[in-house]
Amino acid sequence: MKLRKLTSLLSAALAVAATTSAQINLPPPDLNPGDPYRIIFITDGNWEGTSADIAFYNGLVDAEAQAAPALANLGTSFTAVASTLTVDAVDNTQTSPSIPGIPVYGIDGVRVADDYAQLWSGSVQSPIRVTSSGGGQPAVPFTGTGCDGTKLGPLGGASVRLGNHGRTNCAWIDWTPSISATYTQSLYGISGVVRAPGLAPPPDLNPGDPYRLVFVTDSVRDATSTDIADYNAFVTTDANNVEDLRSMNTTWSAIASSEAVSALDNTGTHYS
Repeated sequence: MKLRKLTSLLSAALAVAATTSAQINLPPPDLNPGDPYRIIFITDGNWEGTSADIAFYNGLVDAEAQAAPALANLGTSFTAVASTLTVDAVDNTQTSPSIPGIPVYGIDGVRVADDYAQLWSGSVQSPIRVTSSGGGQPAVPFTGTGCDGTKLGPLGGASVRLGNHGRTNCAWIDWTPSISATYTQSLYGISGVVRAPGLAPPPDLNPGDPYRLVFVTDSVRDATSTDIADYNAFVTTDANNVEDLRSMNTTWSAIASSEAVSALDNTGTHYS
């Protein structure tokens, strides 16, 4: 392909991407508490594709993700959606289509794929235009990967395949053309499996069924106070130190009796 045509194609992609702006929206709003999911993003940084070591690219995307609060707060590591001469992206990211039921989202909370099978089917649900900072990215990414997640023009070779983050067909990962590995381009990064905050409802309940949780505190205290409110405050503080419990946005009471108040009354658990 002539250099002029290559430059034209890249410039067109840049023009589209430069107008893209997105808000960070995590966790994705269509998930229930406890649901697993993964986040895919484009790096703000740009690098050459000359290294054949997949750990090099994994290190780049993870470092950028950990520097972004919205991604660092997920408490997971990130890997490059990229293939090298010896490693396929589908293996590097542990996204085998045989693993069911893990949806993939952009940082804006928009679903990209229902599962890994769709991710590598040649058609995703939405463009992957959001960077780790929540903005649009003006450089299309090096991927070195074909539609099925295996190497095609891999990183570390002389000529590296690009993806186009503005596309939802196969071109999101396998765009034309391949370019010199000495160009500096962005990368796609994907999180490990994380879960939507909050506890999943007990599995034997129907949607909308009410329930209550009981737990044992991690913290300890003496039993000298005669004021039940002291113990209620103690268990509430302990519960609020756990994100899953705090996100339930409810009140907590001690299953305890003082001289003036019975546990039955304090917890509102009358059985008649």
